Amino acid sequence: MQPENIPPPVNYPVYAPPPRTGTPVWVWVLVGCLGSGCILIVLLPILSAILFPGFASARTSARRVSCLSNLKQIGLANIMYAQDYDERLPIASNWQTDLVPYTKNERLFHCPEVPTGTEQSTPVGTNYAYNSAMDMMKTKRLAEPAKTILTYDSTNFSQNANDALASLPSPGRHRTASSKGNNIGFADGHAQTWPDAKPLPNGQILPDAP
Repeated sequence: MQPENIPPPVNYPVYAPPPRTGTPVWVWVLVGCLGSGCILIVLLPILSAILFPGFASARTSARRVSCLSNLKQIGLANIMYAQDYDERLPIASNWQTDLVPYTKNERLFHCPEVPTGTEQSTPVGTNYAYNSAMDMMKTKRLAEPAKTILTYDSTNFSQNANDALASLPSPGRHRTASSKGNNIGFADGHAQTWPDAKPLPNGQILPDAP
């Protein structure tokens, strides 16, 4: 009878495990999943949840910037018109028609945030309105042109739409990172997105003088 807990002899052979050969099993499992599409089924919803909100935000921002570009070009057209007509801005009731020769592109009168075909008049109207207070205004009366609203996002889609800022969309048509607002073109030719919560600017108008 052998006694217990006797250590093996010093020259007791030790056998190493046989070397691995071939492709690991997990590789075949992964290849099988890719072939069957199960990995895609799992990953697609995750990728969609991550990427789609970013794409939507980028498209919204691009449309807002494109709208600002429209209003800037319309503002420059107003300035050129005034230079040709004794330093007077257009007649409010005909502003869009009067500016077409200066813009050379009627698509400028359409905000990319508004679905195509919503303009209700023939000839086709606009998604912007003209500040009726600027009707045939002499530019020398504009003491603060950078604070004087000339054109802006509007809910009135008729041709030559104009009013005293009454048709500004509420809430604003465009979304920024922190709020919603409307795009506004000013008498000095610049345009910017104006937040809903911020009071509208009101540039000083000087008395009419001969």
